[in-house]
Amino acid sequence: MADRLQNDPGYRRLKSSLKAYPSHASYWLAADHLLVVDVVGFVERYRQIRLEDIELVLIRPTALRLILGWILGAVALPFAALTGWMLYVGNSTADTDWYVGAAIAGFVLATVLGAWALVMVGGQTCQTRLVTGVQEIRLAGLYRVPRATAFANELRTAAAALAPAAATPDPAPTPLSEVPPADPVSPPIA
Repeated sequence: MADRLQNDPGYRRLKSSLKAYPSHASYWLAADHLLVVDVVGFVERYRQIRLEDIELVLIRPTALRLILGWILGAVALPFAALTGWMLYVGNSTADTDWYVGAAIAGFVLATVLGAWALVMVGGQTCQTRLVTGVQEIRLAGLYRVPRATAFANELRTAAAALAPAAATPDPAPTPLSEVPPADPVSPPIA
């Protein structure tokens, strides 16, 4: 279905985060609605939400980035110390086995630091929900505040473009001098 949506000029794909197994979501913006495609395993679920029904895009920051940063930093610290110690011992002895151990510990250290950099560079983590008059939908794939904010701004722009076309002007109020008198109320029948 995503291939058909990509080739359809009536839909424009909104950015979300990378696909993650076993579930991810994609968001497609049309002239008057948002199509949410949730994929869990091999099952796709579609939701069509009219732009005028959207009341709120709720972006709630979480502490996941901070927690993961501390955990990965705590894992990296012993490997940094181990790598440094193995290099020191390898330089002070003629035995080359220390360099092999230092290379293995250094590889683990580089992997943990790479994961730490990915966690820290992506921006603050968040939960994103879309609220309408009758439901609240968790938006999968929008786990970073900058990306969720950009998503909300695109929805706001699309809804603002739709608002003038959907709104009809209210008729001018009738002045009181032109209002006809009310019919007299007949007395109740006894």
